[in-house]
Amino acid sequence: IPLDQQWDPAEHDRVLALALAEADKAGVTGKAVTPFLLLRIVELSGGRSLEVNLDLSGLEGKGPELFLHRAERSIWRWREFLPIEKDGAIVTLGEGGTPLLPVERLRRDVGGAEVYLKNDTVLPTGSLKDRSNAVAISRAIEEGRAVVAVASTGNAAASVAAYAARAGLESVVFVPEATAPEKVVQAAAYGARAYAYNRKGDY
Repeated sequence: IPLDQQWDPAEHDRVLALALAEADKAGVTGKAVTPFLLLRIVELSGGRSLEVNLDLSGLEGKGPELFLHRAERSIWRWREFLPIEKDGAIVTLGEGGTPLLPVERLRRDVGGAEVYLKNDTVLPTGSLKDRSNAVAISRAIEEGRAVVAVASTGNAAASVAAYAARAGLESVVFVPEATAPEKVVQAAAYGARAYAYNRKGDY
């Protein structure tokens, strides 16, 4: 479902059918959505933003307590919502479960309402990117990938490199020439091969 406008149901079905046919012909269809299939869906939809709908039928009859009472405090506490099928593929550095800090000064500024800031600087590489990369690298393991790559201005590069190192994968990062040296050093410290480019970008 594109976020910018509603599709006609028939158009939605046509795009999905075309993408599935191409993916099947290329031999890349499976239970999970492959990068190939996702790319074709985006291309055939004219590059519009898409919204992911999860099949949560397996959670019917189960309330929030299923997750709230788990001892696991990382993002894998929400395992059923993440696109990883095999537990053995999970790559983690303990990401998630970062603290919410009350901010009294801001509370006064907004008329007494409670205000909290989430402190993600305590994540493994100091960046919120660790959550998504834990899932992405886990997915790479599940698909049998040997190398992961990312274009980044710094934080994502370091995060991808850290999780790749944890998983035993090779990592390659592409960063703008103006990237802070300490970010490049951080990625390299995790074993990434870093390449600089002179094109402006925000990743």
